[in-house]
Amino acid sequence: MAKRRAIFLDRDGTLIEWTLELTSADQLKILPGAIEGVRALNKAGYLCIILTNQPIIEKGKITREQGDAINRVLTEQFAAQGAVIDAAFICPHRFKEPQHCTCRKPDQGMVQEAVVKFGIDLSQSFMVGDSLRDVETGKRGGMKTIFIQNDQGGGTEDAKFFPDAKPDYTVPDIKAAAGKIIYTQ
Repeated sequence: MAKRRAIFLDRDGTLIEWTLELTSADQLKILPGAIEGVRALNKAGYLCIILTNQPIIEKGKITREQGDAINRVLTEQFAAQGAVIDAAFICPHRFKEPQHCTCRKPDQGMVQEAVVKFGIDLSQSFMVGDSLRDVETGKRGGMKTIFIQNDQGGGTEDAKFFPDAKPDYTVPDIKAAAGKIIYTQ
């Protein structure tokens, strides 16, 4: 069976407006062009998969079930407009030294879970997000990377943690990222 191509998408600041603590689906605000971008990626044959770090779960501000429900509502909102998000993976953990989980981006736990579930070829896939943490996630997975440079506030301190993370492309939004991906395939 042939392996599939995927676009791994950060959620907050990439698909939806970034908010410090998203605790309810009522707070979801889809960014302009996000639905069109995902729809174009679907049409080009890519799986679209959300990878999101949500430490507010471990902090006790929402439950895992509430986090999953927020993602479910988001994917339903996209689907209602003909844009398919194939899966959404959540890391519920805070970063902790010296030991931490393997699912928190930029570690590869969520990526590998998706690879197993969907049979993904990472060398033919992209990681798209608004932080250098997302870029580093893609680089560690052997993917091409696209940095969404916007004013959403995601990853504002990432440069000190990931100073060597250099994206393959930089664009203003997910719609432009979709255009770059489709043009380069």
